[in-house]
Amino acid sequence: MRAAGQSGFERKERLFGNVRGSGLSFLAVELEIAITMAQIALQSPPGSAKRRRNSVNAHKALDTILRIEKKLPLSSEEAKQFQPNMEKLRELLTSLGEQ
Repeated sequence: MRAAGQSGFERKERLFGNVRGSGLSFLAVELEIAITMAQIALQSPPGSAKRRRNSVNAHKALDTILRIEKKLPLSSEEAKQFQPNMEKLRELLTSLGEQ
């Protein structure tokens, strides 16, 4: 049903804003999950299945984040908000690769 005073364009813009907000929220959650998996992997004994599993899952989460970022380009402000956690994740994954 049409909201009073709203054109089709305005409804589409509102819907796009909702979808974009959901996408940004998903990226933030996926990034936190990836960091947690990488931290768990680092705390696990070298060579253990738990370490390998969490390391692989953290890498998969990063791949998902990067794939979604291509479809949902971030503004410079949004990119600044994600940058510290992206750097943290990359550092953790680098540490996993070196050990």
